[in-house]
Amino acid sequence: MSAIRFDSLHDYHQQIAQACATAQRQILWFDDDLSDTAADSLELATQLKRLLVGSSLVKVQILLNDDAWFWRKCPRLQQLLNIYGHAFELRLSNEIDKGAGERFLLTEQSVVRIFHSESLRGEASDHAGSRSLCLQRFEALWLRAEPPSEGRRLHI
Repeated sequence: MSAIRFDSLHDYHQQIAQACATAQRQILWFDDDLSDTAADSLELATQLKRLLVGSSLVKVQILLNDDAWFWRKCPRLQQLLNIYGHAFELRLSNEIDKGAGERFLLTEQSVVRIFHSESLRGEASDHAGSRSLCLQRFEALWLRAEPPSEGRRLHI
């Protein structure tokens, strides 16, 4: 697939759904707060559940700058986080990384990127170079990130 450029919310949602539908082992997702991503949709939750149930080797990692929207508007993802906590993890970016720039969803096959936080202009691509750069960036951000202070039950 060559790069598919988009600049509307509908197209962005469509590319996110496509990437999640074709993911087989991992989803690494960096976003400000998920509010523009349709993360609360039944379709996306179903795709993530299919992925998490499909293999014990799967990992879903979501890295956010702010998790308030997640806790208020994403009950389906919260349920997946509670049930599949061994494979599904949420973290908050470090204060230093809050203005980290482009948002992206990365799978082993593709990357969906938003170029600037003030715009929905971006691209979906399977280009190895783009995926590699996003993977390096995600890993660096993830190492400095912290678990959220609310959300996960301790079952004590």
